[in-house]
Amino acid sequence: MEPAGLEQPEESTPGTSDTASNDASGEGVASVDLVTPDHLRKLVQAANQTAFDAMLDHVRGMNDRAFEYLVGNVLKAALRAESVTVTQKSRDGGFDGVLMFDSLGIRTAVFEAKRYADANKVTRPQIDAFATAARRRRATHSLFVTSSAFSQQAIDSARDEGIRLIDGNALVELMAQHSIGFRPTEQLPLYAIDPAWSVETDD
Repeated sequence: MEPAGLEQPEESTPGTSDTASNDASGEGVASVDLVTPDHLRKLVQAANQTAFDAMLDHVRGMNDRAFEYLVGNVLKAALRAESVTVTQKSRDGGFDGVLMFDSLGIRTAVFEAKRYADANKVTRPQIDAFATAARRRRATHSLFVTSSAFSQQAIDSARDEGIRLIDGNALVELMAQHSIGFRPTEQLPLYAIDPAWSVETDD
């Protein structure tokens, strides 16, 4: 089932006008603007941002458990971990999941996942509590992920504690990079003239 709010926008042809103009002979011709590579990139970026915004709304509508599993899968792909375990609520130890980078469990990462609305930021006390849990677990790395954002005090605390922060925008970008919830709709080659190209002749 497709997530709500992820309907594809109608396709249009970049650089063409919906209006017609008359040439010298009086015949109607379509008015066509020049489309540069930079213009195409901006169009693609705008279309992708629309998809990212829709996905972020969908993620914020998940239940907390689904969000924790989503974060675990995204981090496993992004960090190339061997395995990920989402902890049980009754005994989570102050974090929501553990990533293993080797079969012996020598290199590990713990993460906390907070599914919040846009206006509800993660605060410093939450970062401090997670930092204590990460030290207790003696994790090699620690990451705090939210579907919203972080307060400035939370950012400062995370920097002091060596905790990597991932906000909602960064999360959906990671999802797209690792094809989690996203799929490319078009493969459009962008051509440029080869400056080394020449035509050989017999002369």
